Amino acid sequence: MDFLKREGRRAGFRERTISRPARFGSRNFTARSVTKKGIDIVTHKHSRLTPDGRHVWYAERLWQLARHLPVKSVAIESIAEFDLNCWFDESRPPTCRAVAAHARRIYEADLSHPIILSAKGNLMDGGHRIAKAWLLGVREIAAVQFEVDPEPDEVRSE
Repeated sequence: MDFLKREGRRAGFRERTISRPARFGSRNFTARSVTKKGIDIVTHKHSRLTPDGRHVWYAERLWQLARHLPVKSVAIESIAEFDLNCWFDESRPPTCRAVAAHARRIYEADLSHPIILSAKGNLMDGGHRIAKAWLLGVREIAAVQFEVDPEPDEVRSE
């Protein structure tokens, strides 16, 4: 583990503690993000391309907004994002390191926290939990779903 911490620092990884609301387990967890000149390159967020630009929601805010929503069971096979490339693109290729980082997040995922779905049923938070459930042979996962999507935290022109 010392090797991983040493190598992570050299590669520009930064660890920070994030608190989840009580509904989502209220425990703190460590998020790892890559920094370049002190600016976060990777943060815990969800984004969706829309006609007026890319809408971005930060997971910490989604957890707060979803904490009182009723929990339901959803079939993993019904979640379209499970069969989409949500983690990699031209700027973030699936290198061995990147795949290993996601494997770690899948391994550490806590299935006691519900995933978050948009009003239309799109995944907004919980991809690593879905992957872990699938690996364990679980067919359904706990989810909360917005009736109306919250306003995005930012809108980026694409």
